Amino acid sequence: MNVEPLMPDLSFPSRSLLKRSLWPALWVSFAALSGCGSTADLPTVTYVAPPKSTAATLYVYRDLSMPTKANVEIQVDGKVVAHLPNNRFTWVSVPAGTRTIAVGWPSFPDMRARLQIEFAPGESYLLKYDSVFRGEVPLFGPPRDPIPGVTYGGHGGYTRIRLQSNNAIPDVVKSHGYVVGAP
Repeated sequence: MNVEPLMPDLSFPSRSLLKRSLWPALWVSFAALSGCGSTADLPTVTYVAPPKSTAATLYVYRDLSMPTKANVEIQVDGKVVAHLPNNRFTWVSVPAGTRTIAVGWPSFPDMRARLQIEFAPGESYLLKYDSVFRGEVPLFGPPRDPIPGVTYGGHGGYTRIRLQSNNAIPDVVKSHGYVVGAP
C-alpha cells in the first residue's frame, strides 16, 4: 500500500536549483539597490574654496558607502542643497543659527540621517556621511534612546552623519573628489 506523506518534502534543494534561483534574485536585488535615488554621474571638478562670508560653511564628505551608484541628497532645514556621489565632498553655505541637516537617499526618506547643528557665522564645519546595510546593528535591534545623526533601517542597517574636526578639511579636500554643491 502506497501512502502519501502528510507533510510536503522539505528537503534541501539541489545546488544547481539553488544557483539557478539564487543568482537572479541577487541580481534583481542589486539592480534595485543600485537604482536607489539619484544616480546621475556628477562630474568631479577643480576644488573652489568657499568665499569669505558671514554665513557658515558646511563641508560634507562621503567615503565608500552602499549603494555606491546612488547619490545621497543633502538637506538643510528640509531644503535640498546638494547631491553627493561616493568618495566625493562638497560644501554649502548655511545661515547662522540652529539648523537641521539631513543626508540620505531621495527614494528612502525614512532612512535619512538627521542632526541638529548650531552654526556660527564665518565658521566651517565638516560632516561625514556613511551607511551600512547589515551586520553592525546589535542583535536585539537599535538602541532604545535615539542616537543623534543615526537612522536605523528595518533590516539591520543604518545611515549616519557625524561632525568631524575642522582640522580634517584639508585632508578631505586632498583625498576626495569635489562636486559642486547646488543640485
